[in-house]
Amino acid sequence: MNAIALKFLPDKDNAPVVIASGAGFLGEKIHEIAKANDVPIVKEEFLSSALMQVPVGKEIPEALFKSVAVVFSFLYKLENELKSRRV
Repeated sequence: MNAIALKFLPDKDNAPVVIASGAGFLGEKIHEIAKANDVPIVKEEFLSSALMQVPVGKEIPEALFKSVAVVFSFLYKLENELKSRRV
């Protein structure tokens, strides 16, 4: 299993940054930590394979902006939907 964790702070970052990545045992641990902390998990094998090539601490390459933006957009909409249900 591959797992990649990204962060994006629009006021600070020019692009999303890889903050963790791993395959096999390490990938499973990243997945477990995300799940335990209610971090949204998106399974996209092609994108995860591409992101595995980006070193931890580095911004994603421009070629992946669109794919990552689609994921972030989905997560943003999901978060807003969940917030509106709680009100």
